[in-house]
Amino acid sequence: MSAIKCVLVYILLLESVAGQEDVVSKLQNSLLILEHRMSTAESQLQQCQVKYAKMEQRLTTTQSQFKQSQEQLRRANQKIVSLEAQQQKTQTILVQADITREKNSLSIGDKIAKLSNNVSKLQGLSY
Repeated sequence: MSAIKCVLVYILLLESVAGQEDVVSKLQNSLLILEHRMSTAESQLQQCQVKYAKMEQRLTTTQSQFKQSQEQLRRANQKIVSLEAQQQKTQTILVQADITREKNSLSIGDKIAKLSNNVSKLQGLSY
């Protein structure tokens, strides 16, 4: 605004000089153009500030959502690790059960074979 005041003072000085009306008129027109451009620039600046504030808000929201997503991903990864460990334990138990079942079935098979052998011996004794 101080530049505008200086120009106005300059215009007033020029008006006081006789025969310089066309120069003063041109300066006044230039001043009006400058004022219009300055007003337009201020309006554009305000629009940019509003857009910037909106973008800043979106950025904040996006960062918050990103942090929430990261936390959800971290929890999901923990759950996966826990489930994998549980699956490994279950697999170990199943393998141990298979081994036990095989041992028991071999024991039963051995017992059947012994009983069968004993029955054969007994039958051989009775004849």
